[in-house]
Amino acid sequence: MKEDGRKIKKQWLYALFFSAMLIMTRQLLDIRYNPLFNVSPTYQFLVMAISLGLECLLAYIAYYCAYKKPGTKWLIFCLIATGIGFVSTLYFLFKGKITEPTYFPYQGIYVVISQISGVLWFIACFRLLKLNRRLKAESKLEVVS
Repeated sequence: MKEDGRKIKKQWLYALFFSAMLIMTRQLLDIRYNPLFNVSPTYQFLVMAISLGLECLLAYIAYYCAYKKPGTKWLIFCLIATGIGFVSTLYFLFKGKITEPTYFPYQGIYVVISQISGVLWFIACFRLLKLNRRLKAESKLEVVS
């Protein structure tokens, strides 16, 4: 793999890490500011632990299927899911369906940062998809030769 391919893979890995950290930050802010945690903290922490575990599992699946093995199916799924999430968030935001919760300070800033993160993730996935397709095509040519 050339230096350009390593650079693309590294950028994708950074985007994956940043996106995962952004989701974890949101969950930790919910623990701090959400009044529902005061009502039943044990149940809420259980839900939070399961959610963080699933997030780590999905991040590992993405890492393994797209980064370790140069696969394309998971990246296509990520592109579709990110596109749907981006468009639906903008739609609901402009329709007024996403209201700023009173318990969460700086919700607007979080939405903007998460949208920027979504765009960066989409670009990184698209570039890695092109690289993985090229790597698969090169490996098929080597097998035939």
